Amino acid sequence: MVSLAGEEKKNFFNSANLFFLSVCLFVITLYSPVSQFNNVAIMLMGAAWIYSGHVKKIGNLWSDQIALGLMIYYLLQAISMFYTKNKTVGGMWLEYRSPLAYLSLILGTCHLSAAQRRKVLLLYAFLTAAAAVIGLVFGIVMYSRSGDSGYIYNDNLGTLFDKQAVYFAMYVNFAVMIFVYFLHQGFIRSKAFKNLAVLSIIILAGVNYLLASRTSMLILVVFLVGYILYIILKQKRFLTGAILLLGILIMGVLSTKMFPKTTNRFVSVTNSKFEYKNLHPVDHFNGETSRENWNSLNTRLAIWNCAGEVIRRNPLFGVGIGDVGDNLIEEYRKNDFYFGIRYNLNAHNQYLDVGMGFGLLGFVIFLGALIVVPLVTAFARKNYLLIFFVSSMAVYLVTEVMLNRNQGITFIAFFLILLGKGDKGEDADIQSYSAGA
Repeated sequence: MVSLAGEEKKNFFNSANLFFLSVCLFVITLYSPVSQFNNVAIMLMGAAWIYSGHVKKIGNLWSDQIALGLMIYYLLQAISMFYTKNKTVGGMWLEYRSPLAYLSLILGTCHLSAAQRRKVLLLYAFLTAAAAVIGLVFGIVMYSRSGDSGYIYNDNLGTLFDKQAVYFAMYVNFAVMIFVYFLHQGFIRSKAFKNLAVLSIIILAGVNYLLASRTSMLILVVFLVGYILYIILKQKRFLTGAILLLGILIMGVLSTKMFPKTTNRFVSVTNSKFEYKNLHPVDHFNGETSRENWNSLNTRLAIWNCAGEVIRRNPLFGVGIGDVGDNLIEEYRKNDFYFGIRYNLNAHNQYLDVGMGFGLLGFVIFLGALIVVPLVTAFARKNYLLIFFVSSMAVYLVTEVMLNRNQGITFIAFFLILLGKGDKGEDADIQSYSAGA
């Protein structure tokens, strides 16, 4: 087992750890290709929550500001059912976004020690590294059989786990952040696991590039370069920093030369012009690009213009949870945006999606619940991992509607609440323990 600094010496299978084990099972099933396994894990976690007595501490939810904020945002969506026209679709979205409610209730009222939370995070990080390796091996095998190098790129790497590229890349980035943070803080004490963590970072960074998510690559580069600048300027580790920067540069150059298809993802977004009536296809990393085609940038700009019109007509309370899609498609029709109609494109921006559904009021509550309150909490407690997580999530939400997919909403709600449960000075105490061990 990985040795963590400050680890509690308790019987792993006693009743006090039952809830902790159920949380670990939930994390393991995040990579299950069968969603029902994750649903079963959630039910077991709920049962363990009741059995362990946490159900009697529902009042604790008021003291967990992050969990409470997510619950309030979910209740706002439920209230919008009173004025939304499409009740059927509204009910479907309420069910789909229910992780905001039940994860807030369960995790917001439970107790997990600092050592247990770190074990959960490290379990997740190593599982993600393993999933990245499995996905890469699968892609290579398929490439060797078919001769199509596209199998080692983008969505194909997450096929076995039913993960879309941008979501898998978000999982990968968070795992890298955990490894870097844990190594920096001295939480991993075993030399063998330190080496494994470093190897995992290298593998994950490579897979991040192959997933070809521009947003994820940008976030990872900013995070890694930012960390390197920190150890150079703050810790005066000039040689170490220079070696790491050189390593990133070399990896970047080699990756571009060896895996050119990812470069196509950047070339295709140099054209931001669009015409709604454009009948050309969308650029694809595994094919030829053309300035006449739709690409991920001009497609989003067209969508965002339409979404802005929906918000302009319903500024205060929005159209309600059930009518976002209908109103957006109607706007597509007004503009003869055939491409958007054909593929039933969503807003591809969580902020605009919230603005359409719940207006200015909902946007303020959403921004407070998912961004402002978690960041204020993180800075107050000097919880840097939570700062990294929220900051990267805020960027992802600019280009994706993360809360409309189970692989996004469950991931975000779970780790947002889990990371927010730390106390101020907790990491410093553990570092002191590690230094004296």
